[in-house]
Amino acid sequence: MPPLRTPDSNLSASPRKPLRHVNFLGIPVHSLTFDDMAAQVDGWLQDKAGRSHHIACLNAYCLTLASDDPRLARIYRAADIAGPDGMPFVYWIRSVHRRACDRFYAPDVVLELAARARTAGYTFYLYGATPDVLQGMEANLKARFPYLRIVGRHAPPFRPLTAEEDAQLCREVNALQPDILCVGLGTPKQDFWIDEHLHSMPGTVMLSAGATFDFFGGRVRMAPRWIQRSGFEWLYRLLGPDWRRLLPRYTVLQARFLWRFGLQLLGLRYRTAVREDRPG
Repeated sequence: MPPLRTPDSNLSASPRKPLRHVNFLGIPVHSLTFDDMAAQVDGWLQDKAGRSHHIACLNAYCLTLASDDPRLARIYRAADIAGPDGMPFVYWIRSVHRRACDRFYAPDVVLELAARARTAGYTFYLYGATPDVLQGMEANLKARFPYLRIVGRHAPPFRPLTAEEDAQLCREVNALQPDILCVGLGTPKQDFWIDEHLHSMPGTVMLSAGATFDFFGGRVRMAPRWIQRSGFEWLYRLLGPDWRRLLPRYTVLQARFLWRFGLQLLGLRYRTAVREDRPG
């Protein structure tokens, strides 16, 4: 039997408190640590009948897309945690705003939650990728964390689900009642999916997991830790098998982000970062 979850059961989690944010292109990106995240997650999971919560890991690519897509911008502004995914963001928050902040890199978020599951008793469900990648990811996580309970996994078809398929998925997830639902559909599809299912799959914490599935499932090699910390992981990934798909992201879209953030700093194109509250 997993240990009972209590507000103090996670590993040295700080008391739950309101999260502060920093404005990046009109999106409020939270400045927080993994201990802050654990306190939030434990608080949310006290109510398994309430709406689910969204942890978004935001990088320059996400924010550039959101600056051109009002729906995506609304979703990120309403995310329960909008964590900074990218060392330049983290360095900016730490040095300019003088706040403690961890990098909310989706693979690290998954590992952090899996480590805390030893005492907090979190259960996991994996949604995304292909059957082979899902199987590899589950085996990888269980090898690292033998106590981890992955209660289900599902690789959706490469097309929109029918109404019946979606209803069946909701029934399965609701019957299993996972605490952490990792969604790996790619940005922004995974964020749209989470936004559409927060109320139909209550009582979970939904994480936009991105390439985590490919990394942990063995399809793509993850950059060494020192490269991740250097801020040049994008260059490492450009040398990998997905370079054709990633090239526009790390050239054109990165340049657009830098241009727009520069205009924001100069006050020439400023968008107020206003949080949006989700009902329920």
